[in-house]
Amino acid sequence: MIAPMTKVTFLGPKPEKERFLRRLQEVGVTHLILPAEAQEPTEIKKELGKVNGAKRFLAKQLAAPTFAPAPKDLPPDWAEKLKLLEDLKNREERLRLDLAFLNKEETRCQIWGEFKAEDLDHLRKNGLDIKFYRMLLSAYTRLEHEGVVFSLVGTRKEEAAVVALSTQPIKIDRPEEAVPAPLSKLAEDLKTKTAELEAIGADYRRLAAGLEDLIRLEVDLQNEFEFERANRNTDSALEDRLFLVQCFTPMAEKTLVEAIGSGYTFYHVAGEPDPGDRVPVHLQNPAVLSPGEDLVKVYSHPNNSDFDPSGWVFYCFVVFFGMIVGDFGYGAILLGLTAYINKKVKTPSDDAKRFFRLSYLLSLSTMVFGVLGASYLGYPLAPDNILQKLLVLDLATPEGQNKVMLVSIFMGMIHITISLAIKVYRTKDMPSLGWIIAIWAGYFMIDGEMGSGGGMPVWSKWTMIGGLGLVLLFTSD
Repeated sequence: MIAPMTKVTFLGPKPEKERFLRRLQEVGVTHLILPAEAQEPTEIKKELGKVNGAKRFLAKQLAAPTFAPAPKDLPPDWAEKLKLLEDLKNREERLRLDLAFLNKEETRCQIWGEFKAEDLDHLRKNGLDIKFYRMLLSAYTRLEHEGVVFSLVGTRKEEAAVVALSTQPIKIDRPEEAVPAPLSKLAEDLKTKTAELEAIGADYRRLAAGLEDLIRLEVDLQNEFEFERANRNTDSALEDRLFLVQCFTPMAEKTLVEAIGSGYTFYHVAGEPDPGDRVPVHLQNPAVLSPGEDLVKVYSHPNNSDFDPSGWVFYCFVVFFGMIVGDFGYGAILLGLTAYINKKVKTPSDDAKRFFRLSYLLSLSTMVFGVLGASYLGYPLAPDNILQKLLVLDLATPEGQNKVMLVSIFMGMIHITISLAIKVYRTKDMPSLGWIIAIWAGYFMIDGEMGSGGGMPVWSKWTMIGGLGLVLLFTSD
């Protein structure tokens, strides 16, 4: 159900505003009414963004492969740790760029083979001009130049690596290649950079070991952000001598005042929300229906004055899921996986409890429809098997397919009918009433032809005509 909201206004001396807001924040279950263009504490918001980004980044590191690095001291407080994390990420980015360049350079230089840079310098000091060229093998065989010696030092498919040597400056009408780096030097640099990258990964995991502390810091910052936002945007009265705080709460007036406790000087008045107020929505459902709240929030959050569809959506989702999968074996596998994961999670959160509750029901629904459809991991049942007596939805026959189709249509019609009925109740909308009549008359017409047999009932045709007549008569241009 959607909990009814009470609008409460608090009035108290200005010097006690911060202390009162702190207490109201501790009590919780209140939604402060702030201006549409509320001022925000930008400093805290910026810090909160850093912490949130660090939390998401470090959470991924916990799943990364582990190393056994030497012990290393980390900064004592998270402000320094966040600075260290930023430095590590910058270093990692530079290292990855360096590694990409070195790998590309190693690929380029493979064809030239291994040599010593000092030998190349020695030859040049002794008057030799040395240049490197990359060309097709066919071009190398036709290569001639007076006073120049060409040496083929490597090949790769149809490509040739050629060194040109001469005692005179070499001028050949071909693009010259940059002097290749020694392969041993490239391999050494790659090894060094890779080791540095692994060390950064180890530092990431050291920081990730304190993730719970970072999560608590994020919660504290979020609370501080909300407090400062409320503190900067609450109204005042009597020439700024009084503070004025308005909020919505699902708690009873007396319960809220008792929760705030004694020691606070304030006057309060409570009542129904005013017309035009943007009232927050607080869903309150028993534990068995709580997964339905998550399903509802996926596509739309109901308005405070709406009907809470959590229970209906939840059970319809479970039924449709079972119908779609519809295999006893798959349901049993899902049930086993759910039970195993549930057992491994020692202290599940509220969200995890709702997920497990939903998964158990989806498993059972899948198994039930698997039995009704005689589906057991694709294995056919013998004609004399006792489970054949439970076969109700035989999808191998047109009759069974029609039954499943009618069940789906029936549940969809209930969804639409509830929506239209709410509109009729609130606005006395006659076209909506006409659509309800026409929809259900149409259902019985289809059921007579496809489901129960016996032909289409005569009354259903005239009832549908009457319903459509209401739609036409009361629908404006």
